Amino acid sequence: MDQREHDVDPTTIYRILDKLEQLHLVHGLQGKFIRCSFPTDTKKKHHFLVCEKCKNAEEILLDYHESIEKQLAQEKNYILREVEMYFWGICQNCSKK
Repeated sequence: MDQREHDVDPTTIYRILDKLEQLHLVHGLQGKFIRCSFPTDTKKKHHFLVCEKCKNAEEILLDYHESIEKQLAQEKNYILREVEMYFWGICQNCSKK
């Protein structure tokens, strides 16, 4: 079998990943893509726990994100379009090692 039969244009792959991100099926995070935990609910805010050691990312829900948004909008007179928060640390698996 010829190797060229399996070659895929990187541009095609990035277009597909961009489309999956637009459809809220994946999230791009520092060169990695993770599956969206809430793909059908586009109103949910997406926030992440990211392990500094293994680079595993986990999507989380925060009940208080709206109050943070409102406070920033009021204090800075800023119209927020989108909010994503990333929390960096060491995951449970890596901390046991």
